[in-house]
Amino acid sequence: GASADILYDDNEVIANVEVIDLGHGLIGFDVTYSSDAETTTFVNTRKSGDLRIQKTIENGSASAVFGVTVQLKDEAGAPISGTFPAAVIVSGRSTETTVEVANGVLNATVPANGVLEIHDLPAGAQYTVSENETPGWELTGSEGLSGTIGDDEQAVAKLTNTYDAEGTVKIEATKTLEGNTLAADQFRFTLYETSGEPDYIQGAAIETVSNDAQGYVKFSPLVFGLEDARKTYTYFIREVVPAGAVDGVYEGVTYSDTWYAVDIEVIDNGDGTLGFKQAFYEKNDDDADAAVFVNSYNGNGEIPLTGTKVLDGRSFKDGDTWTFTVAAVTPGAPMPVDDNGAEITSVTIEPTEGTEAAIELGTLKFELADLEGEQFKEFTYTVTESGTVVAVTNDANATRTITVRVTDNNDGTLSVRMIESSDDLTFTNTYSASGTVSFPVKKTLVVPTGCQGPAADSSWTFAIAGKDGAPEPDVKSLSATADQTVEFGPICYTAPGTYE
Repeated sequence: GASADILYDDNEVIANVEVIDLGHGLIGFDVTYSSDAETTTFVNTRKSGDLRIQKTIENGSASAVFGVTVQLKDEAGAPISGTFPAAVIVSGRSTETTVEVANGVLNATVPANGVLEIHDLPAGAQYTVSENETPGWELTGSEGLSGTIGDDEQAVAKLTNTYDAEGTVKIEATKTLEGNTLAADQFRFTLYETSGEPDYIQGAAIETVSNDAQGYVKFSPLVFGLEDARKTYTYFIREVVPAGAVDGVYEGVTYSDTWYAVDIEVIDNGDGTLGFKQAFYEKNDDDADAAVFVNSYNGNGEIPLTGTKVLDGRSFKDGDTWTFTVAAVTPGAPMPVDDNGAEITSVTIEPTEGTEAAIELGTLKFELADLEGEQFKEFTYTVTESGTVVAVTNDANATRTITVRVTDNNDGTLSVRMIESSDDLTFTNTYSASGTVSFPVKKTLVVPTGCQGPAADSSWTFAIAGKDGAPEPDVKSLSATADQTVEFGPICYTAPGTYE
């Protein structure tokens, strides 16, 4: 039967048959044709055409390859299957190949700025060309993506793709605080534009952010486009030092004075994304693995260690001397120091007037390290009096115990206070000089001439009394006979003065 998609051979061949009697009952034949062929061959050809898929790109890499899907149906709408000759053409150079069409579907690739030609497709076949998604590429123009294959004609499908790429990169830093616990939003950092090498001139501020509780410093992502590919951009990171800082120290924190330069090399990954290489350089041009800012916290506090020397019974005078020794009970407790920072373990006083004298035992000075990581700590000391002065009895409580509590205020200061249970550092000594005196009393009897005196055994009584509380002898009344001497006393005195 006849088929519309076949071109039949219209040649006519005449066959001449000569019959020959060969004898013996045999007949032979001699066949000749009107053509030169020894046999008669009729060659029919299928009506066919070609499909040319042409790819044009804008931007992007010329080595890119694009996937396409071609749907093919014959005139009757039935899916076409089979192997067809093809050619890939790039820069005018053609490479012969074949393509497989299965159940009406051909999956193939077309090179950038290249052509895929599919030959000998059945004439009258219906085709539809669609492009598979290729990352980074957008179909920005098309022509002839569907149509009919004409006999001995070439259908052309044109596709134009434009490449674009975008990417973001995060610049991060790390904050470390030595000597204290880092808090979220405690420190601030600014990211700057720069001129890049070789001068690294700081430009406009891009953003200022704070650290989180773990010490991470995260700036907002920087956005780059295809136009930035194969370029390097440089940025600065600096820590913000508070305006009230003195020599870089604010509320006990010594701020880092370093800065970091960050080189960002932008790389086109060829798939619509950008890659990045980061390189960090510290201010002294040393390579760095990352931007790490280290601050240190320290706190200081002090309290004077003073006492009072009291002498009851008299005023101080030349030769009076007492020594007070300080000892730490708490291991590692700092000892008091003088104005020059020299450690004090004992102080000797030599007051010469008055009845009270100050005991200056220096100053107890504490630093954050003394707290050994705690919020507060208590330190205990003893102060002991020694020394001997004639007629002076030292305070019976010669050793006093004091305890100070040191607390970190988290602002660079330590509060130092004496706790209520500490002993008072007032040492009271007593002067106790004494002396005795006796008062002799003699009874003399004068009898006028011509008079008779008292009896020979007569006696007289004498009494003594102190005025205004003056000391008195134990025996306050004595009797004496004529010409007898008796003695009141001894009377003991324990304080200087005039007594009646």
